[in-house]
Amino acid sequence: DLYLNGVKVMDGSVSNKHGPGTYTTVLTIAEVTMEAAGDYTCTVKWGQYFIHSEPATLTVRAIATPTSTPNVPAGADAKLTCMAQSDSVATISFHKSSDDSSVVTVTSTDDSDSASSTTITTTGVLTVTGVSASDAVNYYCKATWGDVSIKSPPVYLS
Repeated sequence: DLYLNGVKVMDGSVSNKHGPGTYTTVLTIAEVTMEAAGDYTCTVKWGQYFIHSEPATLTVRAIATPTSTPNVPAGADAKLTCMAQSDSVATISFHKSSDDSSVVTVTSTDDSDSASSTTITTTGVLTVTGVSASDAVNYYCKATWGDVSIKSPPVYLS
């Protein structure tokens, strides 16, 4: 049996391999979501005895709310918002899809001081002031944790 935070895992599949003197069990989670994050252990029942593995921690990092497509009249301000979730604070950046150039006017906040769970939400907001025709391009959000990054799908600012 395989468990997540003390509860038996029901999604995914379990495969077993036998070798000379070895027995390997592999858990494959069908669709990883934020809820899949946590500590996993393997328990083997051998006769009347139970052998428990050391916990293996699965950390899930995701863009929880990608940027939506804004339609803004010329001269108005546009706000692109991106929310990332993980076990730690992300660095949020926005980029122009055409050349991957970074847009440097991003304001970020996070709930690490008030988060009641182990999941931390980081929100990045790009404000484009006085939108003009030259701002009408595709943008994407990038959430970065150290050397791990995730990109959102692009949105067109019109």
